[in-house]
Amino acid sequence: MIEMNYTLSKADEKGFRLGKAQTAVTADNEQQEFEALFRIHKEFNNGGLEWAQELLADDLSLLENIIIHPTLLTQLLLILAGAELIFHRDNPKDKKEFRYHTVGFHYNMLMDSFVNLSSEKKDALKPARQYKGKVLKGLWYKHVDDASISGMATNILNELKNDDWLMKAFIDRFGPFDGTQLFNDEHSRFLAHHATVVSQQRRIERKEMTGEWIVFQKLGDKIQLLTLASHQEDDARILGRFKV
Repeated sequence: MIEMNYTLSKADEKGFRLGKAQTAVTADNEQQEFEALFRIHKEFNNGGLEWAQELLADDLSLLENIIIHPTLLTQLLLILAGAELIFHRDNPKDKKEFRYHTVGFHYNMLMDSFVNLSSEKKDALKPARQYKGKVLKGLWYKHVDDASISGMATNILNELKNDDWLMKAFIDRFGPFDGTQLFNDEHSRFLAHHATVVSQQRRIERKEMTGEWIVFQKLGDKIQLLTLASHQEDDARILGRFKV
């Protein structure tokens, strides 16, 4: 498999520890290092990583026409070991204290996405697309499930901004609301249900659920999965994690 070195910071007041994991790979007598940032709220040791390597090796052996880049291997091992991946926010308007954010990738959901990619099977998320910018031109990205609260919130907000379907549904149910009626619990329950559950159902039916990205490239009849990435990262930072 791979050898991975990591460093951990001291626990903060909430018990979280920040870490940096590095994977070294030697090819053609040249060594490259690939890096991933993470956060963990429990013990983190080599025994857990060894267990994660065994499980990951078994799962990857079942994938057809898939090549996994060392950066992604490192990220998957960290997730299996119970860590949260950390990504940069590269918007210059962001305050220094908000320059990082965690993403709640779920290992089993990622494996399902990899299987779907290898078989070109459609799922509830947006289809794979090529990057248009110069930095990542020629590479592809696919939205993958983000099980975090922020991931769910992003889908809800995107759907609420899509047309005025919620207002139409409200009027269809209760009639025009001219301000003379009392806004009661029934109205509140209706809006809460539609803004959360129904909004996501609508996106699933249209296969427009969004999430963070898996970046990959096509190599003939094979796919090389390169890295998990965040929408909030600069393209150059994403490229720097794998340097194809």
